[in-house]
Amino acid sequence: MPVSGRLFWPAVLVCGALGGATGDQLWFYILRGRIHWLDRFSHARKYRDRVIAHVHSHETALVLVSRFLPGLRTAIPVACAYAGVRPLKFSVLNLISAFAWAAAIMAFVKGVRRR
Repeated sequence: MPVSGRLFWPAVLVCGALGGATGDQLWFYILRGRIHWLDRFSHARKYRDRVIAHVHSHETALVLVSRFLPGLRTAIPVACAYAGVRPLKFSVLNLISAFAWAAAIMAFVKGVRRR
């Protein structure tokens, strides 16, 4: 079979989504239940309840948009771990977000290539 120099875009999309989701999953699962050491710091302890309440009141939206917010890409999974977001909910929403992100990037790349 001759090599045409083209990638099979569905495989690239899936690999990109799974690779992107892995980083967020690692932060979330590594820190889940272990990040309360922050309570030792008075500044963090002062805002703990407010952060937890904010995360829980917006957890679905936070996880879904976190991938599209480069400055908060790591902070949101960490905040979700700190707030005790349910692991199954975080994982499912994170995967949905990862596939939406990969599809958006793929659509952009394919659109640019056609011009």
